[in-house]
Amino acid sequence: MVNKVILIGNLGQDPEAPRKTNSGLSVLDISIATTRKRGGESHTDWHTVTCFGQTADNVHKFLAKGRQVYIEGRLQYDSWTDEKTGQKRKKAKVVADNVTFLSRQNSEGASSGGSYNKSSSPMPDFSSNVGDEDIPF
Repeated sequence: MVNKVILIGNLGQDPEAPRKTNSGLSVLDISIATTRKRGGESHTDWHTVTCFGQTADNVHKFLAKGRQVYIEGRLQYDSWTDEKTGQKRKKAKVVADNVTFLSRQNSEGASSGGSYNKSSSPMPDFSSNVGDEDIPF
């Protein structure tokens, strides 16, 4: 069986500071907007993405509202009972395995990107200015 989600979209708001689990693991929820076109009309879908550990810390540190990201993860449903109405509720979210920062403006105005996943370390250095002559192909 396969449970794989891939999204490319933009952050809907600045990430809040990660919360910590009892064991000290960082957890961060972000909202990603994706747009699809159908019949000449654009439709925007909003997705809740949950990041854990160093990924959560780096998303908070390096990303801001409007930044484009590539997310790989899995779909998960959270269920709970609404305290006010007593109704059972369910919400879909994506649990991120990999977050790739697709574009970022550095102080010189050049575009750069980076990625982070739960097996990566340390965070890529976004300050380097790699030119076309540095690319080996």
